[in-house]
Amino acid sequence: LMPDNTPVVDTMLDLPYRSRDWSNQFAGQLRDPESKAQAFVHPAGYMFKDPVDVKRGADPIGDTLREMDRFNIEIAVISANDELSFEAIKTHPDRFAGQVMVDPAQGMDAVRLLTRTYEEHGVVAASFFPCGCNVAIDDKRAYPIYAKCVELDIPIFINAGVPGPRVPFKPQYVGLVDEVCWFFPELKIILRHGCEPWTDLAVKLMLKWPNLYYSTSAFAPKYFPKD
Repeated sequence: LMPDNTPVVDTMLDLPYRSRDWSNQFAGQLRDPESKAQAFVHPAGYMFKDPVDVKRGADPIGDTLREMDRFNIEIAVISANDELSFEAIKTHPDRFAGQVMVDPAQGMDAVRLLTRTYEEHGVVAASFFPCGCNVAIDDKRAYPIYAKCVELDIPIFINAGVPGPRVPFKPQYVGLVDEVCWFFPELKIILRHGCEPWTDLAVKLMLKWPNLYYSTSAFAPKYFPKD
């Protein structure tokens, strides 16, 4: 058994949101009535018995740190997307590291966003949600982002597998990462959110490519895929 005092590195944790208007984030892609009406707290809320919806209080950074201490989380990778997250990273660099979500469909604006947040806020990773922006893992529009990550020597988290939100899964088919690993051997790629139902393929590809990794995000440990 793991001792209770084992420090944890959480690669996907966020400060409390001011609001979760996720229908705008996926506007144009959602077609089913429940999603369009925001019937769920979270875009994948239909999958969970009790989805988390933590409201932002008077001391969101302190509240987050106290929760991290409670669960022995030594350092957390958070989304660097607003002044609050920038403040957390600046004032607690030993506890928070930043990641920036990029949308390859935005072309060079996405590259500039990645560069700016790296230079101004010291982000340690990029993040890419293929189904969220309808850009496949191996789409040519993502290649400038991959190249910039190599140049900056930072990894990129890529959602892979069938997504929770009710949008088509095709952009996140796990096999699409094969060519990216081959073309960018210097790029550190971290598959995020389970890779289901292609977890066996994900494992096979990780054995093949030394620059490919797997994050156990989105699942409680008892639900980790057997692979």
